[in-house]
Amino acid sequence: MTDETAQNLDSQIADLLNRIHFAEEDKRHFWEKLPSLSAEDKRHFLDSLEEVEQWKKQIEIDEKILQFQEDYPK
Repeated sequence: MTDETAQNLDSQIADLLNRIHFAEEDKRHFWEKLPSLSAEDKRHFLDSLEEVEQWKKQIEIDEKILQFQEDYPK
């Protein structure tokens, strides 16, 4: 793996972690406001949770790829 590829993957992982952080903040705010939210807002929140789970899975995959490439360099 080239340094450029590793840096690119690291950058993507950092971006996803940042997104997850903000999504977690949104989740906290949602639960505080739950009683007053509309059905549409609740649906939007549930969609956001699903997206966060997909990001977490992608990070796990990217980290495994990085580890494999470090363990078995070309």
